[in-house]
Amino acid sequence: GLVGSEMCIETIVRRVKKLPERFVVLGADTVVSLNGRILGKPYDYDDAYNTLNSLSDQTHQVYTGVCLIYVNGRAKSSSSFYEKTDVTFYPVSHDEIIQYLATNEPFDKAGSYGIQGKGGLFVKGIDGDYNNVVGLPLARVYHELDDLILEWFGNIFSKWQLYLFYDTKLSLFEEKILKLSLYTSDA
Repeated sequence: GLVGSEMCIETIVRRVKKLPERFVVLGADTVVSLNGRILGKPYDYDDAYNTLNSLSDQTHQVYTGVCLIYVNGRAKSSSSFYEKTDVTFYPVSHDEIIQYLATNEPFDKAGSYGIQGKGGLFVKGIDGDYNNVVGLPLARVYHELDDLILEWFGNIFSKWQLYLFYDTKLSLFEEKILKLSLYTSDA
């Protein structure tokens, strides 16, 4: 069968009507880890409550894994990395958790909170990249792409298309396509 990046490329080819000759796919997923235990998106209300309660007054880690796949006709290559950020929560009361759950914000977030939303009120501090906690380490992706553009394209390629698939659920890829035109220097 197909493995990770090959399956991703095959899915893209099936779902996107017209692909350029050269393109890059960026895939990413984020998890929260507390004392070595992975805390993904909550299964239900109780799971979200228990997750937030366990994060209260603790430091946990947020990991985002990123894979960049370059396709040039039939040729394919890839690069992957991860970013880690330590996040420390204030003590969070039972009532605060209940009120936060009532917002419905935590139910589609790894670790049951969104630092960029109301969940940010629980965060005492971070050590690392804030954007990594949001779900994509933008600065690291930018610099990785900068290095890869030079490696993959050299100075001869002045414009390329990036298809961003920011979801690990293959059935949702079509809804998550963000097409960006990026320009590199001709010099």
